[in-house]
Amino acid sequence: MLLRVPQSSGILRFLGSIALAFSGALHAQETGVNGTLPEDLMPGLRPLIENGLSQAPEMITQGINISISEAQRLYNGYGPMLPNIGGNAQYGDYETSIANNPQATSRTLGSFYSVTLTQPVFRWGALRNQLEVQQIGVLLSEKNFTLGYLNFANSVRKQYEGLIISKMALRNSLLNLRIKQTAMDQAIVQLKAGAIPQTSFDSTKLDLDSTKVNFDRDSQAYDFARHALAREVGVKDIPDDSIPPGIPLPKYSAAASSRLVSELLQTGARNTIQFQQGKLQVAQSELLYKNARLGLMPNFSAQANIQEWNQTNVQNGSVTQNALLNEQVSLQVNWTIFDGFQTHGRKREALLRRRQAENDLEQTTDRILYEAQNSQRSVDIAWRQLQVTERSFEYSSYSNQQQQTELKLGNISQDAADLSQYNCNGAEIADAQTRNDFLLAWCDFLSVVDADPVMNKLPASYARAKP
Repeated sequence: MLLRVPQSSGILRFLGSIALAFSGALHAQETGVNGTLPEDLMPGLRPLIENGLSQAPEMITQGINISISEAQRLYNGYGPMLPNIGGNAQYGDYETSIANNPQATSRTLGSFYSVTLTQPVFRWGALRNQLEVQQIGVLLSEKNFTLGYLNFANSVRKQYEGLIISKMALRNSLLNLRIKQTAMDQAIVQLKAGAIPQTSFDSTKLDLDSTKVNFDRDSQAYDFARHALAREVGVKDIPDDSIPPGIPLPKYSAAASSRLVSELLQTGARNTIQFQQGKLQVAQSELLYKNARLGLMPNFSAQANIQEWNQTNVQNGSVTQNALLNEQVSLQVNWTIFDGFQTHGRKREALLRRRQAENDLEQTTDRILYEAQNSQRSVDIAWRQLQVTERSFEYSSYSNQQQQTELKLGNISQDAADLSQYNCNGAEIADAQTRNDFLLAWCDFLSVVDADPVMNKLPASYARAKP
């Protein structure tokens, strides 16, 4: 930035960020959020989310938008309030003569200049209002950054959990391929022995070829998803061995979600980022309306000017040139008496936009409160569904354990044991998908009620600054 910022402000910002992180962690612990997020259950996810704050292309773009709004505040907010200094200079050979009289000639070699300083003195508060409009623009861009980071974090969580499920499915697909290959080996032996017809052999081979294609397709999709997530978070690669083999069992407290919704309803969603954005837009539209009303008011400015120029005099058939110096200090008044109803039109537009912003804020508040209650119900349903799926997986796991025991006792074949393991893996994948669905619903709920701890990684002004 071009403006000098006191060093103490950096210390205050640093202390404010620490205080925000501490208070956010304390609030998360009190409301039962601490330890429930995907990055709490899968530590490898946390560095990806935190790295994306500064390295993800999407967040870099959002950060540039903040810098752009700060630059706009500089030239649209501070600039019109500060002195404007301009000037010009020239150096040359100046010759003047009387026509038809070559003897009456004057020649001067030198430089001349002009410097003007203009300072707005009184604009009925319009410049101050304009600066506040630009400051609100910076706040809005910071809050856009906050919402962008929340969406980014949820997107990374979703993709990371999707990678885990894809890895589990790929592992089971490999087991299925091994089962099909075993069946193919047996079919070859049986065909040579004449135990099966050619059509049965061809069917088995077709089944194997189809399984190979599906495995290759799943493998390609898994590798592409890993590299796509790496690009999104701004890292070079996400190794396969860094992806966990499964999704841990989530934690949940219905009392915690009810408490968060109750707090949101009590505050009328005033602490949410969307509400603060709407409030800022109302304040901005109010300032624009105030400025629109000043279109026909006189404006006062102070001006100082120093000028040196060349003056030519003709007298009694002779020509002379003299360098003159002029210094001037003045108070100027510019007053537009009638502008063809332009001010009237701007006032009407600004008033309508203010009403529109107020209506949008009211609708936003209602939407947040409704979404919070609806999201809470979705989380409760997802948790109940998870309990059902967990029991189903327990039954499948128990049955598979029995089959593996039977294999060790020699009561069943390896093929039957592999098939049991394959079916159990399918139940485990379904259970992991349900865990994933719950975690995504939980994270969406925390975003709606403004309780996602990921916001603690942002500067205090981004997440909590109010109009």
